[in-house]
Amino acid sequence: MDKFLRIVLINLFAVCANSVEFYEPSLEQQLHNQPEPIVYAINCGGPLVVGNNGVMYMADENNHLMLASGGEVARTQTPISRVFPADLPLYQTERYGFETFSYDVQTPPDGKYTIVLRFSEIAFNEPGKKVFSVVLNDKHVIVRDLDIYTKAGANAAYDEFATFFIKGDSLKYKRKSTRVQDIMRISFVKGQHDNPKICAIVIVKGGSADANKIITQFFAMDEDPTSRIEPPKDLTGYVTNINGKGGDTSKANANAKRQKRPAASDEHTTPLLSLLLALGMIALITSMLGGDAAL
Repeated sequence: MDKFLRIVLINLFAVCANSVEFYEPSLEQQLHNQPEPIVYAINCGGPLVVGNNGVMYMADENNHLMLASGGEVARTQTPISRVFPADLPLYQTERYGFETFSYDVQTPPDGKYTIVLRFSEIAFNEPGKKVFSVVLNDKHVIVRDLDIYTKAGANAAYDEFATFFIKGDSLKYKRKSTRVQDIMRISFVKGQHDNPKICAIVIVKGGSADANKIITQFFAMDEDPTSRIEPPKDLTGYVTNINGKGGDTSKANANAKRQKRPAASDEHTTPLLSLLLALGMIALITSMLGGDAAL
């Protein structure tokens, strides 16, 4: 009896430990747990991240909500300024392209929405080196000739907001409407200067004011956001790595070298919880085997 019990409990412990160590919410759980008014969010070029205010950024992996076409994924260890601690991983990963690339995303139901595009310039330290545009649904230029460095400087968070409307099979941006079906496209269009890129995409129900309430990143150029707010609880324990290559968005940049991502769970896993679970199971095994011996 004690041998059988030992085998059962040890295998149960292994299953529980693995579940804790590598737990990642399913896509359905992510959507269910999104805070209002978030529709969905994508960590471009990176893994699942739970950001500021509990916004869940899905990993850049094709699913029924999104399909990336073209581009490469990359990441850097360079510190990013003017960013909430939980949002830091978002600005250290990206999708970029030597040519135009795009994301096909699920069209939300009828209503007013704001798309938030999150960027950081990690390749250049002067203006005019990287300039590109962003087009929604193949027709609407929602960001024209963006130079991230001019807007925010190097290694700093910068966000762009664009509000649009969905009604039936029509997408309206400003005064222009285009036909839309189940999928709408977000294109990052290569210009004459370097490569287009994107760090994260968020779709928010409502206008820019609604988006600003939950994912605002606007700070003075020389201001650290943590100097005037209480840092939010760091929820990046959900972060897990995906296979791929990380690095710079420019062929010539030496600040962020491409590197292979670890295939196993990273430093944000929960070793303490796993240890406590192990100790508890050992105590349970000892107790039960001791009871059998007494009988």
